[in-house]
Amino acid sequence: MSAFFPAFFLLMVSFGILRRNNLQSHYMKIRKRRKENRDMDNSLLTKYIGKECIISANGYVSGLVGKVTEVSGNWLSIEDKKGKLTTFNCDYISSIKER
Repeated sequence: MSAFFPAFFLLMVSFGILRRNNLQSHYMKIRKRRKENRDMDNSLLTKYIGKECIISANGYVSGLVGKVTEVSGNWLSIEDKKGKLTTFNCDYISSIKER
């Protein structure tokens, strides 16, 4: 009876480790799929070139307001009312609205 408990304990620990490893590999597969499908289709952004837009992006609380001047690769250029040009990565855009 006393030998049963250590064997049972080792079995439960090894089962827990195997289960944790399976969960980690499952989450790694999910992350990999998300990264593969992460690239934004820039053809959606090209229709906003030359238009005044409000762009919500990570890191900007109120959003960027300005005229979209260029979409190149994964980058978007916006000119504000003062003529200042801002360029940022399209991966961080959460929404874009025509003003």
